[in-house]
Amino acid sequence: MKRLMNVTVFCLCLLIAATVADAKGTRSNNGNKRGDAGLAAVIANLPVQELSAEEKTGLTKMREEEKLARDVYQVLYEQWGLNIFSNIARSEQRHMDAIKSLHDKYGLIDPITDSSIGFFTDDAMLELYTNLVEKGKISIVDALQVGATIEDLDIKDLYDFLEQTDNSDIKAVYQNLVKGSRNHLRAFSSQLSMNGATYEAQYLSAVEIEEIINAPKERGRVDENGQQVTSPGRMGAGKGISTTSLAQSSYVDADGDGVCDNKGARIAGAGDGRGKGNGAGNRGKGFRRGARDGSGQMGRTGAERPNYVDADNDGICDNSGVKIPEN
Repeated sequence: MKRLMNVTVFCLCLLIAATVADAKGTRSNNGNKRGDAGLAAVIANLPVQELSAEEKTGLTKMREEEKLARDVYQVLYEQWGLNIFSNIARSEQRHMDAIKSLHDKYGLIDPITDSSIGFFTDDAMLELYTNLVEKGKISIVDALQVGATIEDLDIKDLYDFLEQTDNSDIKAVYQNLVKGSRNHLRAFSSQLSMNGATYEAQYLSAVEIEEIINAPKERGRVDENGQQVTSPGRMGAGKGISTTSLAQSSYVDADGDGVCDNKGARIAGAGDGRGKGNGAGNRGKGFRRGARDGSGQMGRTGAERPNYVDADNDGICDNSGVKIPEN
């Protein structure tokens, strides 16, 4: 009987460990889609429900709309070299992938027949893409205004589509996408402010835009009701950095505030306290160890082996090395 109890306890421990690991999300081979692996698991585990015409329309539109955002940001990154565009373009690709998972789950026809930049099957989407790119190439401020406009549109459409669906898996995806888009809007607004400009609402109301911009950054994955279900990640102890180093950090991250999201509980003297990822030089190097999610130690160059916690919970360190212009 005692032997049987020991075996039972051992198996139960294995089950609990597996459950915890799954809740954190698995790390993919390229090390930059841990949070999305968790979202993909959520989609797969939620039941298949009947789709209404509105839900099908919403999924089709959001698939191309996320591509619109990705494509415009990639073009504007090539035009201006601002890392906020390349960072958020990667996030938009993950948004595209999440919607694609729903298309696959429900056997819907993918509206994206060619993933090339600027290719759209919907004429209205193609026209919008063309107009946004043309405006974004005028100046850096115009480019940032375009970014804010895209996120404004994205949030508005996601809010509307959330009202039109009762499918738990679609709602879970939309809630996580709109959370990311609100963070992106905050990032563009911050960059505009640094350049002496502001964004005026075009799709949401001015009050809604103001509320989003003034709200704190949203972290972790959320459920179908928008309630947080995962933290940004478990913070592991590591080398600290000096407060002097922190004060000198002025590198662009996804939110445009120059501070890397993946930080520990406190910043102390060098070699003391919890670690913090920090950009350095034009390569955007991260410290050898620091706040991390437990999936493995960070390499010296943050861009090569990113496994730090950031605002999107996808393990990508945002500060990629382009210094913010000083006013």
